[in-house]
Amino acid sequence: MANWSFSQFHSILSQNKVEPFYGLIGDEGYLIEQSIHLLRKNLLQEGAEDFNYNAYFGDEVDMDEVRNVAETLPMMGERRLIILKNAHLLKADQLEKLLELTSIPIETTVIVFVFHKIDQRKKVFKDLLKAITVVDMTTPKEREISMWIQQIAQSYSKKISPQCAVLLQQLVGNRLIDLDNEIRKLSLYIGERNAVEPQDIDAIVSRSKMDSVFELTDAIGSGKTEKALQTLQQLLDQGESEVGMLAMITRHIRLLLFTQEGLAQDLPPSQLSSYVGVPPFFMNPYVKQAQVWSNRKIKSIYNLLLKTDKSLKSISISPRIFLENLILKSKTTGL
Repeated sequence: MANWSFSQFHSILSQNKVEPFYGLIGDEGYLIEQSIHLLRKNLLQEGAEDFNYNAYFGDEVDMDEVRNVAETLPMMGERRLIILKNAHLLKADQLEKLLELTSIPIETTVIVFVFHKIDQRKKVFKDLLKAITVVDMTTPKEREISMWIQQIAQSYSKKISPQCAVLLQQLVGNRLIDLDNEIRKLSLYIGERNAVEPQDIDAIVSRSKMDSVFELTDAIGSGKTEKALQTLQQLLDQGESEVGMLAMITRHIRLLLFTQEGLAQDLPPSQLSSYVGVPPFFMNPYVKQAQVWSNRKIKSIYNLLLKTDKSLKSISISPRIFLENLILKSKTTGL
């Protein structure tokens, strides 16, 4: 089993090296859609695309039909491309048929399975992973997001400075599909202008998510458990994943730690902004919150967040339970 990153997948595919079966595993919608776009662009001949492309969904698919289509020769082209989205919703008997489908590659057909997640403890998935090429579709690490923002902007023939990238990440979060949506709106807003400026972001991008994170951490810091749980639910209702929420809260608490350290050193505003890694016009809320929280409280909650993150990666329990327990424990942590 090969296990590639998105960039490796892109590079190898551009060299016209094609695998018979791909498993796109993760919930980053932007990477999934970009991967499907690359496959269609590289595998299907112009003019015959509609004849040789089929898409199915795991909650309503007939695996016998997928097999029949896979075994059908392509029309006016060399390859047929089949995409099975939401493959994590397949039932046990369908997974067995999927596994059987991957036992013998079909030279003229490429099949792509899109899983938001898989349980590698199950035998069917262990066997499946041996037969397919896995491409990681999880959201990139936080430190990589600024680079992705600039790459996405380039795809719209626009430029975003590192400072603006930080600002956009601060407002939107780390999910590339959300960032792509905001950058698309920004590109339309600035029209013929080449570069996105801070005032453009301020005019177009909603601050609701950032405000909600401050509201959530305010509630956590002041021990208002019910308010914190309500705000967490609001963020989840907005489409933020539990894992994404944990990353956002962890990042926020880390920035509060940096703010406290900078304030303890009596850094002037411009240097404090640079030290924390937050644009100057966003520093005031962090300063206010850092002055209210005790250093012991922040460090204790940060350690609790790190333990929660470790637990999420090692135990197969709903991330939501860990987040709610985190809020409940934080009430008596570091007081």
